[in-house]
Amino acid sequence: MKGLNGSSEAREDASHDMESEKMELLRLKQENMKLTGEIVILRQNMIALEKQNFAMKEQKSRAALDDLRRAEKLKKEVDVLRIESRIRENQSRVFKRHKGNAEIDVKWALAKSGCGIGFSLLPFEFGRLKFLKDFFYSEFCQLDSSSVIREMSKKISRFKEFLDFYILFSCKAEVFKEFFCMVLMNPLFPEEKIKLFNTLPLDWLLNFNDEEVISLVKEYIDKNYMKMAYFLLRVAEERPFLLNILIGKEMFSELARMDSRVGKRLVSEICKKGGLSLVDHTNIHYISQENLKVLYKDLYFEVYFDSW
Repeated sequence: MKGLNGSSEAREDASHDMESEKMELLRLKQENMKLTGEIVILRQNMIALEKQNFAMKEQKSRAALDDLRRAEKLKKEVDVLRIESRIRENQSRVFKRHKGNAEIDVKWALAKSGCGIGFSLLPFEFGRLKFLKDFFYSEFCQLDSSSVIREMSKKISRFKEFLDFYILFSCKAEVFKEFFCMVLMNPLFPEEKIKLFNTLPLDWLLNFNDEEVISLVKEYIDKNYMKMAYFLLRVAEERPFLLNILIGKEMFSELARMDSRVGKRLVSEICKKGGLSLVDHTNIHYISQENLKVLYKDLYFEVYFDSW
């Protein structure tokens, strides 16, 4: 009887242990389900916060654009005069007048030398006018814009020659406005045109009072954005509220893959200025942790996967 009782007790203990293991396993499964649910809720909350943040930034962007349009309409002519004045003031002088008993007027000497370097628009020759711009910028800017436009119009059929003159005279606001749309619509010599985007004031290039200009600029950027990282960096630094208009996710993904100094600066600047809407699962792996921390701020956290 004692042997039978001992065997019965052993079976009961084994059954109890198995029941305890089942209960523990069930508890762990329930806890895992609870944790999984919490993770899903956290992710949904993050997505909701991201959407809310994006909506707020979109609203701010639209408000900023409206303000920009109103401001540009009121101060457009004043800005043109101010910018032209600043360009003239910043241009360094290569030739300076020598003061003394034997003072030499360089302008007078050149005009009398018979070398063909004068201070008038005609003859309308590229080399002569480029010399005038390089060394006598103030006098160059005083050339009559309507006369420049008339002479340039004669060269439109020879587009490369025309483009050289356009780049030369693009510092004059009237000349820039007259031919800018036509220059963008012509598909030839895109590398030369990028010089304009890299040097001219953004207020001229991104004139929201002219829908045709904005449409052409956007189309040009879409076709040539890989060559325009420096221009887009200028936009990110000076007009960050335009990023969502000029740059889409696909474009940002390609820019994020650029292995160049200006490309990395551009991505970093976009992350600083709120490019949250441009980042998703297709391009997030191209962005450094430092930039992700700046982009997501308090929402950023690192995920570690343990190996089993």
